[in-house]
Amino acid sequence: MNKENNWVFTNIFDEYFCFCRGVDCLKIGISKLCKFRFYLYLIDKNYKIYKKTDFLLIDFIFKRYCSDDVYPIFEKMINRNISAHYITEREDIYEKYCHNIRRCDSIIPVNERNYKINDDFLEKHFTLILKLKHVLTSEGVNIYFIKIFYIILII
Repeated sequence: MNKENNWVFTNIFDEYFCFCRGVDCLKIGISKLCKFRFYLYLIDKNYKIYKKTDFLLIDFIFKRYCSDDVYPIFEKMINRNISAHYITEREDIYEKYCHNIRRCDSIIPVNERNYKINDDFLEKHFTLILKLKHVLTSEGVNIYFIKIFYIILII
């Protein structure tokens, strides 16, 4: 670690950590890349903690595109009380399943500014990711977006 006030993801005795040296480390906060790598490490290390029970379904995320490939499957799964989650930007779908529900995790709302699987997404949905059994997507979904789930599920 050569630079001061620079967050680094490093291995010490087969455990990974994010480190920073310098007086401004807490002011600048942990870097997004370091946090992202740390959560991937935690997922890799803890993937057996939960029984794999949940399904994540993803159509074209943005509301300007249709949601008719895997959304009907999501609806059937919810009707059968299967633990399913759907990622979408469409407010009507969010309202249908999450209206007046304080902690709704059936629908994961995204928009064009926050649709990436990044450090914040991994932190917010950490337990869900550890419980994922399958991820179902429609054809044409951004491969970068689902690649992370492929990596997580083959662990």
